[in-house]
Amino acid sequence: MPIFLCKDSIRLLEASVSSLNLALIGLSLPLRSGIRETNALYASEVGLIGAAAEQAINACMTQNYGFKGLLTSDGKFKSASQIFDEFITLLKKENAKNSFLVKGVLDPEKHLKELIDKTSKFRILAKSRAGGFHAGFGPSREVVVILANDVSEFLFLLSKSSRIKPYLSFIPKPHDITKDRATLIEELANQVNASNVPQEKSVLISSAFLILPELNDVKPEWIDAFERVSVTPTASDIVLLLDALNRAVPTTLLRAAGSGEAFPVRIDQQNPAALSVSPQFLRREFNQINDQWFADVGIANGRLKNKVVDLPHPDFILDIFGVGLDKLNIGENKLGIPAQQTWPFISASLGVQGTSLPYWFLVKKTEDLKELIAYLKRVEKFSNGYFRKKIVELYEGVVSINNNEPLMEGSVLLDDMLALAEKIDDRQSRLHEFFEQNKGRDSAETNTIIEQTVNEEIDISTAITAIMNVGEIEPSRRIYWIRTLAECCREIGDIPGLLYALKNEQNSSIKTAVRKGLRLIDFIYHGPDFI
Repeated sequence: MPIFLCKDSIRLLEASVSSLNLALIGLSLPLRSGIRETNALYASEVGLIGAAAEQAINACMTQNYGFKGLLTSDGKFKSASQIFDEFITLLKKENAKNSFLVKGVLDPEKHLKELIDKTSKFRILAKSRAGGFHAGFGPSREVVVILANDVSEFLFLLSKSSRIKPYLSFIPKPHDITKDRATLIEELANQVNASNVPQEKSVLISSAFLILPELNDVKPEWIDAFERVSVTPTASDIVLLLDALNRAVPTTLLRAAGSGEAFPVRIDQQNPAALSVSPQFLRREFNQINDQWFADVGIANGRLKNKVVDLPHPDFILDIFGVGLDKLNIGENKLGIPAQQTWPFISASLGVQGTSLPYWFLVKKTEDLKELIAYLKRVEKFSNGYFRKKIVELYEGVVSINNNEPLMEGSVLLDDMLALAEKIDDRQSRLHEFFEQNKGRDSAETNTIIEQTVNEEIDISTAITAIMNVGEIEPSRRIYWIRTLAECCREIGDIPGLLYALKNEQNSSIKTAVRKGLRLIDFIYHGPDFI
């Protein structure tokens, strides 16, 4: 089976399905006798449903930004609410990075709008999930079933993409016949009016918010009060939430029963890891990298004053890219790294013969891009032809970043990257074909490695490393498979295997394939936005 998503995204999608499935199993179990706190009955289930929603969206965020996209600057996981907000922002951008979400979808614009509609509800679900997991509070069974349906429908929406569908062939869905939302909200309103217990009122109000069809703001003013009510309700928070419900006009949900007050609500049906590379993948000891960085910076700047370009060795840029600047004691200034330090390595990446080495990850961390351009223009006067030819694309990208405008169709840089991405996607989709064509030409060990890769039992990075270490294999066959696998790489998780191949294999065709993969990964995850 071709590989359409990165391994981290696939794992998160499968975890999402498992979480939702466990929640539905919990809903199908018979009630325990002797329950003293009825609010605890479905606390675990709502927690699992909220987790399923978060894991599904984390899968999408990881496909766009890599696993780092789930982490804060200090290496901790972002909250579910933050992830949902960032995902909505991502969906609203016209960006080619979203293409995996709409691959094969007839109406991409409508599809993205539907994803926004579903995701906007999950921010409230995230707060209820926390209340379920941490405080043991859960809504009624009817509400939990509606929430499970919401997540199931969200997964179904994701599965409309031909790149996601293979990983969502099974989507759990409740078998219960659910009540109409308006009817259920009316029943909750009657129960709020009849209750004199603050804790009970808070659970009922929270349940009503959870199943509202839609509210105007992604982050409304009452969201913090909703979170507090889910755990430690106060009278003032309950009043605030009741007022928020009463101000959610113009459509009023009329009473379905003969008594009690209705909740007026607004209904708008149209709204829509740090990568750590082990030392065996690097060309130098980990503890040497920091020292060499500052040594190279000093040499390059000193020589530039004398109108001489003396740049770091290209291999060192690959080690920095593999380890990640966040893992090194470089750029402790929160504003970024001074241009005086980054220009030597960017220049070295552009000055190599053939495919450029990664450099956008350095541009992205540079504190002052105008100062960087000034340095590079000085370097351009004394550099080789490779540098002068390639620097043009960097200038184009920096202008895009400075103006906060995405690269548009017709951009030389973007056209080059999109053509490379299309070629890599084609190679990925044909990996099974290559395996079948070459059966019988390789050893049993090699065949097993490739078959495991095709069946997604191991990732491409692991496969490259394994092929490099196969004992009995003809050199030409090793070169064929390393090159073929390298031509399928476009995810952050592929970097370790690519670096390992560069470190241990000198064949020019492998070098070219590896460099192209690294170049695309660098552009996708660190380069300017594009549409």
